[in-house]
Amino acid sequence: MKDLYFVGYVVLGFSFIMVLLRLIKGPSGVDRVMSIDMITTLMSVFILLFILESDQIVYLDSVMILALISFFGTVMYSRYLESRWKNEGLD
Repeated sequence: MKDLYFVGYVVLGFSFIMVLLRLIKGPSGVDRVMSIDMITTLMSVFILLFILESDQIVYLDSVMILALISFFGTVMYSRYLESRWKNEGLD
C-alpha cells in the first residue's frame, strides 16, 4: 500500500511542476489565475492523500477551507475580468 501512496505523491509532484510552468509561462492573466486555482486543488489532493496514508481526519477541515477560498478567489477574479471587459467594450 505504501507503493501506491508513493506513486500518488510522484504524480502530484509532476502535476505541480507542470502547473508551475504554466503559471510562469502563461501568456494571460486568466492562465495564471487558473494555474493558481489548480495549485490549490493539487494542494488539497496532497493533503487528502496524506490523510488517507496517516489515518488522521483532523486535516480534513483545512482541505475544505482551502477549496472554499480557492473557489471564491476564482469567482472574484472572473467577475473582475467580466466587468473590465464590459467597461472596455470587449464583449
